[in-house]
Amino acid sequence: MRSTRLTKSRAVRHFGGLMVALPILMFVTFVPRISRAEAPLDVVGRLRTLLANGHLQEAEVAVDSLLAAEFPPTRADSLRGSDLRAVWIEARLRLGLATSEPAPARIRELVSLREHLFGAEDPELATSLDYLGILQREQGDPSSARSSFQRALSIREKRLGRHPETAKSLNQLATLAYASHDYSEARDLLIRAVEITEATLGPEDPMLATAKMNLARARIALDDSTAVMKDLESARQTWASRLGPEHPRVADCLQSLGEWALAQGDWAQSRASLLRARAIQERSTPGSVNLASTLSTLARLHLGLQRTDSALVEATAAQRILESTFGKQSREAANGSVLLADIARAAGDDVSAMTRYTEASRILAETDMADSTGLVGALEGSALILSESDTPSLALPLFQRILTAESRLHPIRAREYARALMGRSSVLRAMTRFDSATAGFTEARSWIDRHLPPQHPLRAEPLVALAGLARENGDLARARAYADTALVLRRTSLDEDDPRIAESLHLLAVIEKDLGALDSARVLLRQGLATLGDRPSYERARAAMYNSLGLIEIGRAHV
Repeated sequence: MRSTRLTKSRAVRHFGGLMVALPILMFVTFVPRISRAEAPLDVVGRLRTLLANGHLQEAEVAVDSLLAAEFPPTRADSLRGSDLRAVWIEARLRLGLATSEPAPARIRELVSLREHLFGAEDPELATSLDYLGILQREQGDPSSARSSFQRALSIREKRLGRHPETAKSLNQLATLAYASHDYSEARDLLIRAVEITEATLGPEDPMLATAKMNLARARIALDDSTAVMKDLESARQTWASRLGPEHPRVADCLQSLGEWALAQGDWAQSRASLLRARAIQERSTPGSVNLASTLSTLARLHLGLQRTDSALVEATAAQRILESTFGKQSREAANGSVLLADIARAAGDDVSAMTRYTEASRILAETDMADSTGLVGALEGSALILSESDTPSLALPLFQRILTAESRLHPIRAREYARALMGRSSVLRAMTRFDSATAGFTEARSWIDRHLPPQHPLRAEPLVALAGLARENGDLARARAYADTALVLRRTSLDEDDPRIAESLHLLAVIEKDLGALDSARVLLRQGLATLGDRPSYERARAAMYNSLGLIEIGRAHV
């Protein structure tokens, strides 16, 4: 359910959530010709054949000439109810959408003409309003597009009732709501669309598969787990049965499955689905935006697993596609640059990361809505770097802006809001405002417990911070309880060789040492070293553990 842009090279438009290819204008030698001697019904049939085969200009010329002969200006009244006139309007509308620079005024004029000729409640008027809404949406006027789609829905609900065309209108409105970050409205509209489509077309219809996939994406954005996996798997099976297991539609479902599994912390399932999606897209749609999206999600997954090398390869490949498709100064490329900055920061290259964050923030502030998801991501990355600098207080206003934006734009984006809470609390801790930091991490923990599933890796993060704060305050019993729980959560949700498990083992070992349990601390440190192995990227973590182990051995020698 991604929004699209109107470009000279694109002849693809969204109709009711389905990707429909408008015929590209072609100039060919053989074109069916229409004679004035043909009966009107035959003419209509031939004209519609021209439209269906993509001969839009020929159809327009033919209709204009026939109308001039059949309906001269002095017989304007006879135009009312004319099927031929309806075809002419359809030809004009479709030609307008297929050209590189369609004129909204021209389309609106034709819609008004259709309403005058056939009435304000004619079902065909709803089709014309769809054309107008699509054009308005793609030319950056969502308010007008919403009005057009809403009128089309009202006509269909009144004249058609529970009908596939009514479901199409609901899908169109849901697309607008999703693009405006109103995921709750998008979900509610799509629930109605799914119900109508399934009741009228059956459980295996492709339109139902598309509606279910769109509904699942809206629920993913809301962290609403209701039937997400069921709907996505149902859509995947329908597309695989109808179009084959290697079709791009199947890859779209797998991509959404991977995104959902990643959001739920099921990283193994996420990786399996995303790798299958990438394999299909690389064969069927190389260089596509959907492939870039899959690569970006894989990069985020590997970044979460701290496999920065893999993440960098995938994010770089995605960025090449985005820059080639949309341009280097586009918001799409800027969002990709935020991901590359995240990877650079994880790899310890704060200078490169901050440069990318700053440039992406500039582009997104100019081309996107204020406090968009991408801009919030760039601000968060900048704030995290500042929080670890010599002037952590500079990060506080950035975190406050992020929290305000998350509350306004995505009221239940639990992961993002919790990360911002923890980031702000980390700054307060660096400023030695320990009580405020403890309150912030406690709030983050409560937020995560309410909104994220039990196996989500993020559940351990505030506990690790609270354990460190409790240790600094001398409350070793509380520190050990926090650290124990964090270790259990990480072992449950992460791979056994994940360095965060080693981090938890190290923290617990230090607390055990403070409590005088040196043998227990020694065992925990050796487990941590075994977890890290000999991977070069974790040399600093190993050095810190060996240092702690040395202190323990010194302590044992003095016992």
